[in-house]
Amino acid sequence: MLDDACRRELLQAAASEALRRDFERMSAHAAAAGRKMSVDDLIAFLDASQAAFGLSPRSTAAEPYPRALL
Repeated sequence: MLDDACRRELLQAAASEALRRDFERMSAHAAAAGRKMSVDDLIAFLDASQAAFGLSPRSTAAEPYPRALL
């Protein structure tokens, strides 16, 4: 039986792997359309990654992602 810490670590690893695949899928989709990922695409990905770890999306927070850094 796994303890809570091991279970959390496994869930985080699975979420990270799923996010990596999502990012690759989004990048491939943009490339197939002849473009690069847009800032809005990146924000959607970052929001999904926040949600995967049980955090609120920053794009709707009081301090959203600084667009200049994206």
